[in-house]
Amino acid sequence: MERKQYFIYGILVSYKEYLDLDVFQTVDDVLEDDDAIQGIFTGRGGDFMIVGRVLETYENDNQQPHPVPLLEEVDMQIVRDEVLEQYKLTGEFHYYFITKVNR
Repeated sequence: MERKQYFIYGILVSYKEYLDLDVFQTVDDVLEDDDAIQGIFTGRGGDFMIVGRVLETYENDNQQPHPVPLLEEVDMQIVRDEVLEQYKLTGEFHYYFITKVNR
């Protein structure tokens, strides 16, 4: 069983909102470019997506807790601007910690 964990700074959107947008990269296809805006499905049935920037990735790391990689205010604004420009999404942005398990 493979487990990946992600810290992401972004905005949560419903699956319906996601369908109204263009195709995103999923967590299994995270881009090599750490600065790219990405989408990660989350929720019990993948019924939400977090759109933002992946700040840190951990693979099969059982060591807890992980420190939250905080962004400077200017970097948070850059992420918000990029999400607005690319996907026309606005709202409240937060830090998220996502765990994905591949069985």
